Parts: sequence; structure tokens; C-alpha cells
Amino acid sequence: MNAMLTRAYELHDVAVKGRTLTLAVVPIDTPAWVEDSTGRYRESFDHGAFNHLDPTRVQLRYQHSTDLLDRVGAGQSMREDGRYLLGEARVFNGARGDHLLDLVNDGELRGVSVGFYPGIDRQDRDADGPLVRRSKVKQMPEWSLVDEPAYKGAEVLAVRESQQAEEREKLSRWLADMRKHAV
Repeated sequence: MNAMLTRAYELHDVAVKGRTLTLAVVPIDTPAWVEDSTGRYRESFDHGAFNHLDPTRVQLRYQHSTDLLDRVGAGQSMREDGRYLLGEARVFNGARGDHLLDLVNDGELRGVSVGFYPGIDRQDRDADGPLVRRSKVKQMPEWSLVDEPAYKGAEVLAVRESQQAEEREKLSRWLADMRKHAV
């Protein structure tokens, strides 16, 4: 298998209200300059390049660390919206997850980086020259929150409570209301 490649993107306007991050993981059909072990080149991801992947197999990490303690969450869902691959990841409870959410909320973590194994690629050319088009990504084991983004345009779109937490909160309010009105 080829080496895992990573691509970083920028975060914008984040308000922490829960433990689920909604991320614009990668832009779709948007060429960008990248650099990896093969050198510097332009690449883009085709529509559908990620359709066959299971988002629950994606780990949320900090700075691409392979340390078990730097696994701070897990993917829940992903879909394309026409411009981006959007992903949702649940941040784990605990000191590391809390700290990460604080950093995102304070604007200290500005980047999202995707770790992926290339699959089917096409060599292409456009007005700006040679271009690698990623048609089908083989695996995507991680999304990492990073300090320095390489790509512009991707961002955390929302930070919210999970549906389960929202339901618990509604139930708690309902029970409190019932107790207040009980005779």
C-alpha cells in the first residue's frame, strides 16, 4: 500500500456548543498546490472520490499524531454538498477532548487535515498546467485538527451537541417542568 498522504485546510468562525464537529474536510473539484514525498504538484478530488468509504472508520486526531492519547474523536458521517466533502466527528469526553474544543473555540486550531491513501488517480491538464485528479480514494483513516493549514476554504461549519445529548437535555427539562407542577 502507498504511504498515507495528508492535506490541511483552514477553520473559520467556530462556536463550541457541544461535542460534534461539522467539518468541510476537503474541497471537491478545486485544484490546489500540495507537497509530499513525491514533490510539489497540483491536485483535486473528484465528485464521488469518497462515496465508498465508511465515516465511522475515520479517527479524529490532533496533528496527525499516532499516539493513542491524541485520538480525540471519531467520525460519524460524511457527504458531499457539491463544493466540499463534509464530515461530522464526535469529540470524546475527557480532558484532551475538552482542551481540543477550547482550542477550536478560541481560534487557536485553525486547520483540518485529512489523512488518506490514494486509489484511482488521473493525470490531467488545465489552464494552469499538470494536475493530479483523485478519482477514488482507497482509505481515509483520519481527520486531524492542526495548527497550520495548507489549503484555504475548508472550515469547521458547526460544533454542536450530539442528538443523543440534545434528547437527554430535552428530557431533563421536561422532568424538571413536571416536578415544578407536581402537587
